[in-house]
Amino acid sequence: MELKPMLRWDSTVWRMSDYLEEKMAVFKNHDIMAAYAVSQGVRIVNCTECSLIDSYERKQIDL
Repeated sequence: MELKPMLRWDSTVWRMSDYLEEKMAVFKNHDIMAAYAVSQGVRIVNCTECSLIDSYERKQIDL
């Protein structure tokens, strides 16, 4: 099996530390958004089946 580097959208090599830092920022921003929603009296519900985002209340939707 040949190992290949992970590439960014602009075809440059994406270092694992940079990739993980970007993903961490995405999840951290969900935490910030959840706190802001609470401060504004807004309820955010995550209805996505396979979501890794745990910043919000979860609910399953039966279709």
